[in-house]
Formats: sequence, C-alpha cells, structure tokens
Amino acid sequence: MNPDDKLIFLHLPKTAGTSLRAIIEKEYSESECVYIYALTPESLEEAKQKAQHARVIYGHVAFGIHKSLEIENFRCITLLRDPIDRIISLYSHHAREADMPYHSLIQQGMSLYAFLEKRITFETNNHMTRTIAGYNATDFLEARSVLDVALRRIHNRFEFVGLSEKFVESVAVIGQKLNWHSTDFVPALNTDETGIAQQIDSKTKQLIEQHNYLDRLLYEYVKRHFPHKGIMKFNDKIVVTGAAGLVGQNLIVQLKEMGYYNLVAIDKHEYNLNILKELHPDVETVLADLAEEGAWAEHFAGAACLLMLQAQITGKNNELFVRNNITSTEKVLNAVRTHQVPYIVHISSSVVNSVADDDYTNTKKVQEKMVVDSGIPHSILRPTLMFGWFDPKHLGWLSRFMEKVPVFPIPGNGRYMRQPLYNKDFCKMIIDCMEKQPQGTIYDVVGNQNIDYVDIIKTIKQVKELKTPIVHIPYSLFYVLLKVYALFSSKPPFTADQLKALTAGDCFTGVDTEVTFGVKQTPFYHAMQETFCDPRYKHIILKR
Repeated sequence: MNPDDKLIFLHLPKTAGTSLRAIIEKEYSESECVYIYALTPESLEEAKQKAQHARVIYGHVAFGIHKSLEIENFRCITLLRDPIDRIISLYSHHAREADMPYHSLIQQGMSLYAFLEKRITFETNNHMTRTIAGYNATDFLEARSVLDVALRRIHNRFEFVGLSEKFVESVAVIGQKLNWHSTDFVPALNTDETGIAQQIDSKTKQLIEQHNYLDRLLYEYVKRHFPHKGIMKFNDKIVVTGAAGLVGQNLIVQLKEMGYYNLVAIDKHEYNLNILKELHPDVETVLADLAEEGAWAEHFAGAACLLMLQAQITGKNNELFVRNNITSTEKVLNAVRTHQVPYIVHISSSVVNSVADDDYTNTKKVQEKMVVDSGIPHSILRPTLMFGWFDPKHLGWLSRFMEKVPVFPIPGNGRYMRQPLYNKDFCKMIIDCMEKQPQGTIYDVVGNQNIDYVDIIKTIKQVKELKTPIVHIPYSLFYVLLKVYALFSSKPPFTADQLKALTAGDCFTGVDTEVTFGVKQTPFYHAMQETFCDPRYKHIILKR
C-alpha cells in the first residue's frame, strides 16, 4: 500500500466488522478517520470534506464510495463470513435489537425461512458479493457476472480480504501490511447470545444457500487462498487435456462446483467426450488427438492455465505409450509456448518413484522430465492408484466384474498393500495448485489409508451389497490367465504387468494433503460409498 493511499474498510454487517472497527479506532486518531453509516446527501457531503485529510474511511458502504468522496488513491480491506452463519447472525441481530427495522416482524413470529422467502431485505441475498462488486441495485441478485466483478475488485483494489472465522489471523495480516501497532487488542463486540442459531433447521439453511450462492463461491474462494490472494479468477480460461478420462471427468465436476466455468475439454476418445458434453453442455469440448498437429492448439489462445492429464495407462505395445505419453506432451508443450499459457499443472504418477519397469512407468518418467525441462512455470502431482466416479478401470472395473461372475478370483493371499486415492479429493488438490501456482514444485500424493487389495475387494462387495464369493487363486496361475486373456482382448482391463506392479511391494510416502492443499482426505469407506452409490454418476461408465 502506497503512503498516499487512503484505507477504505468496507464493513459488511455481521462479519466481526465492529471488532475490526474498534482496532482501527485505536490505531488512528479521530481526525484521521471518516465514519460513514448513513448515506444521506448531507452525511456524504460532510464525509467528502473530511475524507480529503483523513487516512481511513469505514462504514456500511459498498465499493464505489471513493467516487462519492472524490478519492483517487485508495486500497480496501474487508472481512467475509460463512454465508449461513452471517445470515443467521443478521436475523438474530434484528430479533434482539428493538431499534432494528425488522425487529417487530420477527417478534410477531416471522421465521428466518419466511424472512428469506419473502425477500424482506436484499441483505439476505448475496450481500457480500454486492458490496465488494459495488452493485447498488436492490433486486434479487443471481447474475454470475457480478461475482466476476467482485473478484476483479479483490485482485485489483483490495489490500486484504480476511475471514471472521480467522479474525485473529486476519487482523495480524492486516496489521503487518499496514504497520499497525494495536493488533494484540482483539475485542469481541456485537456478538449474538440469542441461541437462534441452534434452532435453524436444514430446510432453512438450504434456502440460505440458494439465496447466497454467489456469496458461497466468493467466501470459499477467499477461504481457499487465505491468507494469500488467489491468482485465478472464475472467468479465466482453463484448458484440460485428457479431459474425458477418469481424472478429467471428475475434475470438470469439481472445477464447476468451485465456480470456474470458462473450461475447454480436449480428448481423443469420442464416446467418453460425448459423456462429458452431455453432463456439462456449458463446457467447450474438442475432439482431437494431441499426438497429431491440428486446430486443437488454437484453443490454448488466451488460456490462464493448462491442466495436463493426457496419458496412456494400459496397452499391449510400447508404441501406444510413446505416442500418448511422450509425443502428445511434446506437441502440447509447443502449443503452450506458442500461445504463452502462463502455467501448467501436470498430472504425473507415483510410478515414477516405483521399482516397476514397464512401458507406462518408463514413459511417464520421460513425460514428467519434459515438463520439468520445458522452462514453463509448472507444478507436478504424482498420485497413487485412484478411484472414484466414472472409473472404467481399476476399482470401477473390479466392481462391475464382481457383479457378473459367480466367484471373484484373488491372486495369492491378496495381502498386497495399496494406497488408493479418492479422485474427488485429488481433483481439489489439482485446483489448489492451479490457484496458488507454486513454481516447479513436485508433490507425491498418496491415499492416506494403507489397505490390502483383498480388503478393497471386500469393501466393494459390502458397499454394493453383493453376494459373490471371493476365491483365492495361486499367483502363478492368475498370471498365466491374464497373459492368455490379453491374447484375445485388444484392451485388457488388467494386465500381467499390472499384476507385477500390484505385488511389487511399493509403499509410497506423500505430502500431508491437508497442510499442503487444504484437502482433508475422505475416509476410504465413505469415499467408496460415494463412488458406487451416488445417484448422479454411479451408472455412468466410461469406455477404455
């Protein structure tokens, strides 16, 4: 913040703003502060006169107040709060304080649900987004474009956006940025003691979420980046290569849930890409083979980030792996250079750390080195075995196989330790890397529960409520059967090489995903329930 900049504190109601205001008033003298909690022409004129000599302006004002006060050089701060908690607190405040405009309505018996449903005040509808964007209309706000404006304001005009749930940390960051001396003074003011929050049912909370969808996206965006400002904006163009596979399909779901919508999905698998298109008609899909030159590269123009997922995982000959793991990567990196895409998140594999020696492992090692040597800003994630929605191989195939056969064969005793990683969790880690853009960092990402292969199979059986008996077959016989099966199948779901990898005894170590990415991994059993029981996606099967 430049010495000539004035500080504008946008005090959003029920976000611990009164406590922050007390710190501001302790830090600055009365003559240095302009206090605006009324927007009459007279009060604004008075504030304009005082603002010329003030250092701080604060109040229940929206972005744009600088125009009314004729201020050119300024930086803003504000605090956000979880939308559900903020709305409940606002309602409680009106219920508690007799001088509040809606006090009598609530005392006469109006529930919070009715308060929202009747749209009594625009302050219960995306008010945080309104304030930061400077959206002054009082109509019901749903327009996504207003959220985009709010994010641009944060990136361009805000010194810091804190969280009321992390009030002490937020004050510490603001104090450090502004060289304050009073950050050890943290008052708890204007708190709610009505107990109304404990009486709110799930139906009312759902309505709060519906009326504050933009605020939810805004809050979660700031929360993910706290205490740093994020790099990505919701309307930034994101290109996903290999988008129609297991990770890609899940990643598109998570990107959209987190608010991103300017998405380009590129894949050569027509059937799987059509599934993505049916699920997400708002996503631009491009059918293309990345191992060949083509118009697909033009879609990289204007992209803010590439999420590079394309990979050949199984196959019967080396040429497939070279083409889809190495040749495609060479051409994708050329497109990134041509169109100056500023950042790549590359999805490698834990096999690069493995003792295995096969086509997949060897070509993934080469692919990762190509990204590292490219000189393009990047981060790399090396996941272990993954499972989740849309899985055409691995656990997905095993679950469908179990449904069809009279007995389910297990090689040997089945005590081959696995570290399965839930795809939904992993996609959140990819997005975290995209948003924070660490430079050249490589992350080993491991499922945080060690589970034997046979216990994975038993969990599938339990979750899907199957009766199929599990039968153990000698390892050598199982290996021969896979070799024979591969002679008759162009795309075997499970190969002899993968059996070797299964029994290789690898035990991977990885980063603490909660500390590194802010992602607490879903317990394995619960993740398996979501995978095989979610009504939206459990019936969707990709082709290999």
